[in-house]
Amino acid sequence: MTILPQLESELLGAHARRAARRGRLPRRSPAPGVFAVVLGMTAAIAVAVVAVVLIRQHHGSVGGGGGAASPPPAAPEPPPLPSKPTRDQQREEQYIFRAQSAVSRSCSRGQASPLPQPTVSQGAPSQALLSILGVLRRPAQPTDKLPTRVLGRNHQVIPNGSLPPAKDIYVRYIRRARWRFGAGYYIVPAGDVNAQAPPVRPGCAAAQRRALQRELPQIPQRLRAPTLALERTFLAQTRYSSEPHEGICLLALNSTGGGDVQCGSTATDIEQGHTTGTGGPTGVPVAYGVIPDGVATVTLRYGRNRFTVHAIGNVWILPLHGRQPQYGFPDKIVWRSAAGTVIRTVQGP
Repeated sequence: MTILPQLESELLGAHARRAARRGRLPRRSPAPGVFAVVLGMTAAIAVAVVAVVLIRQHHGSVGGGGGAASPPPAAPEPPPLPSKPTRDQQREEQYIFRAQSAVSRSCSRGQASPLPQPTVSQGAPSQALLSILGVLRRPAQPTDKLPTRVLGRNHQVIPNGSLPPAKDIYVRYIRRARWRFGAGYYIVPAGDVNAQAPPVRPGCAAAQRRALQRELPQIPQRLRAPTLALERTFLAQTRYSSEPHEGICLLALNSTGGGDVQCGSTATDIEQGHTTGTGGPTGVPVAYGVIPDGVATVTLRYGRNRFTVHAIGNVWILPLHGRQPQYGFPDKIVWRSAAGTVIRTVQGP
């Protein structure tokens, strides 16, 4: 399927969550030691590589933040696009992309802005997050403090340099879930983990709908209604992926505050298993992710190979050793309880 560069970029950047926003799927983190961001929903920004499937499934200076009130409930996510489109659905997508090419320049969402400065809040995460992540409910400990960010041979200290690029970071609820292979894995909740998503320009949705209406005479009769329906879903997901969303960032940081950062996972993403990432904060390649309470073990399937790891502090980690394909993203993930009961099965990309 031919996809115009701008539209392809829009799909890749839409988050997510789920990032798109955002029924999120695995993302690839950059090289070891690089402090980079991978933004869900849906999603997925900067030096990250984000699967198009994200949308299919779906700043100011750092300072003392707002009050203690929890954020309002998030708006429900619109229905996801087909994760495995049929041949007819692929044709429908082509019609949508072709129609939108006429308005792509005026309605381009543009490139993601530079990494925003994080902002902090003394407030608390919503009950939706606290109820599924026990690590956030436990009392704070000295080891929960993020490592100081130190750069280069001259050991330049960057104040708050280990904070992820999110808005309203609930600093009282940052927790180090576990320590593994010389790195700490921190869960950082925030009021907006979608801080880099470029906004949708006003009037663009209407312009895109008019462009598809002009395209309708070229579309077979039997595909017209489903194409219009698919466009509504696409536009809803695009709009959703540009909005603020409460969620978490998962930081895998070494002692100098460098490493890998994943941002963009909402409570729904966590419950659905769309938090898998890869990286190597200390040079050891790993796959890792966040799971909700009740999951004791995680089994990852790579072809005929299966690996089972224990979940600690709502985080699982698997050393890759360079054997697994797809940048470490498994074909399937199975969650099990302490009794061995299957809780959820998550299909890979």
